Amino acid sequence: MGGKVKINIVLILSVLVMLLLVISVKSCSDSAQMRKKWNSEMSSRLEAEERFEKLQKKVSSAEETSTKLNKELEEQKLLLDSTKKVLLQEQLVNKSINEELEKVTKLKLTLEEDLKEALVAVKQVKK
Repeated sequence: MGGKVKINIVLILSVLVMLLLVISVKSCSDSAQMRKKWNSEMSSRLEAEERFEKLQKKVSSAEETSTKLNKELEEQKLLLDSTKKVLLQEQLVNKSINEELEKVTKLKLTLEEDLKEALVAVKQVKK
């Protein structure tokens, strides 16, 4: 009977060792899978962070460009306003000159007619 008990104990211990070995292998396998998932996730996070940084640089560059363009637009608006004012002044001066030209032209025509009448009168007096 002592031999049977020893065999049973050895058998039970063998089963326990096999069970612990299976559990250990399964644990190692799960650990390896988790490590792969973790590495994959870290790789994804690094790639996402790099894309985010590139995007931030592009956004920053676009904001700088936008600021510069807005500043240039404001300068162009100011220039346009001053040009409009100068144009309006020039138009007013032009209008004034045209009015003066019309007055001078009328005066010239009047003077020419007066001169013709005076010449006719002088010719009649000489006859």
